Amino acid sequence: MSLKLEFESANGDRIQGIFVEDTQHIVRDFPYLPGDKYVITTDHPGQFVYVQLDAALSPALVYVKQTKWEYQIPFDFQKESPYAPGAFSGKRHYAWAKFADQTQIAGERDLALNSHDQHELSGAFPHAESNSETRGESVFFAKNAIDGVLANEYHGNYPHQSWGPEETGDTWLKLDFGREVIVSQIRGLFRADFPHDGVWQSAKVEFSDGSQQLISPIHSDELQKFPVDHIKTSTLKLFDLDRTGSENEFHALSELVVLGTEL
Repeated sequence: MSLKLEFESANGDRIQGIFVEDTQHIVRDFPYLPGDKYVITTDHPGQFVYVQLDAALSPALVYVKQTKWEYQIPFDFQKESPYAPGAFSGKRHYAWAKFADQTQIAGERDLALNSHDQHELSGAFPHAESNSETRGESVFFAKNAIDGVLANEYHGNYPHQSWGPEETGDTWLKLDFGREVIVSQIRGLFRADFPHDGVWQSAKVEFSDGSQQLISPIHSDELQKFPVDHIKTSTLKLFDLDRTGSENEFHALSELVVLGTEL
């Protein structure tokens, strides 16, 4: 197996990664510009890659479904940002990638976790998307619910980013694993900026085989656990969110944890 890490500038210039043992890295001595990206290529589809493309992001175990993953450097010109101060800024950058080993892949883990997910599907999984993100602001994007940041006592700027849908219509969040996995438990950390926020009274979870499960969160700032009967699925959809009893409050999901294993 082979893996290639490259940096590609907006004008098409490329920097190749340098190998040190099993890890490729790139050091960049210039500021990023809009349109810059990292490209990770594997010689076979369906590979697990362990990666960190900025010091402000936690390392991530991602599944590259095909043979290429393109990570666009985020340029967030909005008032608030889901990224830590200094992320992708300055003119000194270090990124690395390598194939994951079996100790990282095997066993029960959070199958939803991906600190490197982006708003648009980029070739790496898990990936979160939604039909509703308040005002299109990045601090309310679906991907924020799987970034591993557990601060839920406020809303808005990092580290309080969340999936924050509009309070009208039939909103949903869909998590795509990119392959079939076995799910044994779902955990939800609901945003708890009380009294600004409320917690959904109930919600439905749908799996890729069409089966559904009802979950009933409580009004709490703690991580809540919902058992699942070891369902084989490639996706997980959270929908039919019930705001009864808290219609005048905002509702959001700070973190979605999905415990399970590979097939």
